[in-house]
Amino acid sequence: MGAVMTCLMLLWTKICLRTEGTTANDTGTALAAGSIPRAMLGLAVGIPLSALTYVSLIWLLPGVHFVRNANGIRPVVTAVVLFLLLAAFEEIGFRGYPMQRLLKAFGQWPTLFIVAAVFVIYHISIGWTVPQALIGTGLGSMLFGMAAIAARQGLAFPIGVHAGWNMATWALSQQGGLGIWDIAFPPALAGRVQTMGMAAYVVAMLVGITCLTLLSRSRYGTVVRA
Repeated sequence: MGAVMTCLMLLWTKICLRTEGTTANDTGTALAAGSIPRAMLGLAVGIPLSALTYVSLIWLLPGVHFVRNANGIRPVVTAVVLFLLLAAFEEIGFRGYPMQRLLKAFGQWPTLFIVAAVFVIYHISIGWTVPQALIGTGLGSMLFGMAAIAARQGLAFPIGVHAGWNMATWALSQQGGLGIWDIAFPPALAGRVQTMGMAAYVVAMLVGITCLTLLSRSRYGTVVRA
């Protein structure tokens, strides 16, 4: 499904571009030289940021620890491919053509909030609760949007950030034994873990958004150009 949706987003973008008489370079959906290294750079940003939200719970709440799951290499490879495809689909669909056109019309911050609002509605429509979508995907959209802006051109870097975040979340969070580790804690800590986990998530997102905002304003933003 991830591969199908990615192809559909590329097809939809191509139709829009052909209607306008412009090229994929104008929306960042063209595959450029160096895209793979920049996607890897995005992974190197997204994975530590996401991991920080879970690892910090060990420092903040004594009694929280991680339990290694007895999974082989196959689930890990499957998860990596899945998250890369899903990140590509969502970045092309939300931070590709639509965001590039909105940036020209409204500027940076209004565009980021518009795309985030649509991203939230999309996740609610596929079953997320309103609080989860508002806080989780709302901030996520701001982070991935700033990654796209910092990259100046192309979606390889934001795809890497997005996929890296989801990979680390899958690997470290409680996923019924499907991830690499399960986060474990005494039942009495459940409420505090949820509260502190959400706080750590918000802090990690804000740190990432701030750093990418500063990067987008500096001459070093070209380092991640895809």
